[in-house]
Amino acid sequence: MQFRPFDTLSEAFVRVRSRPPRTIYLILGLEGARYYVFFSQPDLGQLMNRLATQKVGVNMEIEELKRLQPDDDHVLLPSQVAQRLAGFNANHNARRARTEGLTPHLREQAQALGVQQDAGHAEMFMVESWRRCVDDFMMHRHRYPKRGEIFLSHTPCRTSDDQPSPAMLVDGRNYPPSCRAKLYTFFKANPGVRWKIWYELRFGSAEQLNDTELASDFPGIEIARMTPDVLHLI
Repeated sequence: MQFRPFDTLSEAFVRVRSRPPRTIYLILGLEGARYYVFFSQPDLGQLMNRLATQKVGVNMEIEELKRLQPDDDHVLLPSQVAQRLAGFNANHNARRARTEGLTPHLREQAQALGVQQDAGHAEMFMVESWRRCVDDFMMHRHRYPKRGEIFLSHTPCRTSDDQPSPAMLVDGRNYPPSCRAKLYTFFKANPGVRWKIWYELRFGSAEQLNDTELASDFPGIEIARMTPDVLHLI
């Protein structure tokens, strides 16, 4: 995974904005001096499903254009396509059925070509990269960090969610399923750092919680929604 530190939170969010919309991200900030960006990565099946969804969507738009103007073979600019398709919404069930039919074919092709996908949640990649982050910070500050902030696009997954992150072993330490549990283990392994979690959106089962309930689900940890001055950077 690419490792690139940033000097400011603004620079880190520029990196976030370079990715497609709705990409799940994590920014690790150490004392406001160094920032590190991590992204969740889908597994090969999920990646091929996204690709299939995009391909099917484009195909259905082409079919709709042909239906509207069957004899028009002129090349259209993107703005012209958007204008002609204004108000068009592909049938959800038809799109899903075609996507489900295409996804296995794309996955088989990817596997045959030897495509590999380093899948995982952003929190997992942060934990795995922690030592590199500390080494980079110490090169600039010549001491161990005392304060850390974690900026999340979504609250950490919980064991009550459909697909919590799997357990993993890092530097001889066991990290249990779910990113919530992993962060607790990670914070316990780094007691000399004072931590705070900021989030943009609630994820999965946490969507049903109010601010008080969410905070109580993370006892002993400061967690809050990103402030407006941070949100405007996104």
